Parts: sequence; C-alpha cells; structure tokens
Amino acid sequence: MKFCTISGLKSVGCEKCLGLLIDGEGFGAMVESLRSHYRGPNDLPKPPDENELRRERTCPACLHPFDTHPYYGPGNVVID
Repeated sequence: MKFCTISGLKSVGCEKCLGLLIDGEGFGAMVESLRSHYRGPNDLPKPPDENELRRERTCPACLHPFDTHPYYGPGNVVID
C-alpha cells in the first residue's frame, strides 16, 4: 500500500492492482474535480467485465465486505 494524493485528496493506493481506497465523500469530490479538468472525448463507456462485478473484497480497516457496483462516469470502472 502506498499513500497518494489525487486532486488534493489523500487516499491509499495498491501498486499491485492499482486500486484506490478512498471514502465516499472523498470519492465524490475527486470525481467532481477530475471531471472539471477533463478535456478529452465524451465516449460512451463500454459494459463492465462481468468478472469484475462478481469480485468480493473486504475493507482493510474494518474487515466488512464491500458492495461492488459499476460506475458509469467518464470511463468505466467497478467500485467496491
């Protein structure tokens, strides 16, 4: 795990899977900030990989399971 800052918000990143650990409020602020600076094409996202939607992860802080959902913002990612 590695501490990092994205759009001025502190998060924890995994160098292996490139995932980020950020709370819900921070995620919303990060998305809003990144969208305000994005100047690329407005392509429609592709459907998420079904295997990504079936993954099961747990919170490293409280050890409760995460809910997994597709996020259809600019780009296409699966969030837990």
